[in-house]
Amino acid sequence: MNDDRSWRNPASAPVAAADDGVRSGTVDGLERWLGQAAADPAGYAGYRPASLRQTRSTWRSVRQALHVPTGTLAADLDLDELVDRFSAIRPGFRSDSSYRSRLRLGRRLYLAWLCGDPVVPSSRHGAVPGGSCLMAAVPIVTIAFPLRVGMSIELQYPLDLRAEEVDRICLLLHSMVMS
Repeated sequence: MNDDRSWRNPASAPVAAADDGVRSGTVDGLERWLGQAAADPAGYAGYRPASLRQTRSTWRSVRQALHVPTGTLAADLDLDELVDRFSAIRPGFRSDSSYRSRLRLGRRLYLAWLCGDPVVPSSRHGAVPGGSCLMAAVPIVTIAFPLRVGMSIELQYPLDLRAEEVDRICLLLHSMVMS
C-alpha cells in the first residue's frame, strides 16, 4: 500500500517538493498518477483498482504504439484521433469504444485531480469531476523578474505559452506606461 497519499489531493503535498513528475500535466504524469491511484486498495473516486489498472494499461498501450512523447500535455491530445490511429495500425482491433472510454476516464480524473476539483458520483459513469477547470491543468511556470533596483515582479504563465498570448501581454504592458 502506498503510504504517501498526496496523490489523492495535490494540495496536501508540498508543491515545491520533487514529485517524480506526477503533477506535470503530461502523459507521463497521467500514467504515473493512474499507477499510484491503482496501487491503493481503496481505488479512487469510486473506481476499483482493477479499473484504474486497465485505464493505465490502455494509456500506455496507445502511447507506446503511436510513439506519443511522454512530455505531451494530456489536455492537448485528441483522444478520438488517437484511438482511430491505434485502430488503423492494429488489424482486427475491435475495442474502439472501450479504449475511447478508458482514455477519456483517465484524462478526466487526472486533470480534475490536478485542478483540485472534487470528483462527485455520477449515476451513469461512476465519478466525474465536479468543477470546470479541466482544461486549465496546463503546468504553470512562476519566475521573479527584476524590474529595477529593489523591485521585482512575479510572472506566472502557462508552460505552453503561445506567441499570440505574448503579444497580448505586450499590449497590456504598453498600456501601463506612465511616462
